[in-house]
Amino acid sequence: MCEEDIKNSADVICLTLSTNGLMTFGKLEEFTGYNEKQVFKALRWLMNNEKIGFIEKNGLIYVEAR
Repeated sequence: MCEEDIKNSADVICLTLSTNGLMTFGKLEEFTGYNEKQVFKALRWLMNNEKIGFIEKNGLIYVEAR
């Protein structure tokens, strides 16, 4: 997966989070159709660019857009 692919996946995930609010990792996979590796790489890119945050709620970790 090249840098441009990761950025494109990150854009889709960021839009998904902005539209739907807090989501678990599994929900992100489900909504985007991306596999685990794609989601992890995109989340890493988004974290490094301070575009997402993480919240623990009821024992689950959620991702949120900033």
